[in-house]
Amino acid sequence: MFSNEEQLTDTFLQGIISPYVQEQGKLSLVRNAAALNTNHTTALTHKLPEIEHPVLLLWGTEDPWQPVETGEQLERDLPDCTLIRFDDAAHWVPQEVPDKFSAEIKAFV
Repeated sequence: MFSNEEQLTDTFLQGIISPYVQEQGKLSLVRNAAALNTNHTTALTHKLPEIEHPVLLLWGTEDPWQPVETGEQLERDLPDCTLIRFDDAAHWVPQEVPDKFSAEIKAFV
């Protein structure tokens, strides 16, 4: 989940887990897992070239769930897209490299 385990603080982990400890949260987690079927989104990928707005993708190259190749495909499909790769991050880019993440957002905006 993290490229640099030192960034996985107890506070961050509790923040990720806390919404799912109650019964309603557990049900939500099951629904989220069931929604991972991408059929409803992949059916729209042919429309990506029609997006006229600039897009910034910030991607951890060590992400085991969403590989950087997915970001690279999005960069090819979107006409005005910039993909920034963070070799020192995995899935939780804002937590793992907060200064770099913030700097890219500020530069983009």
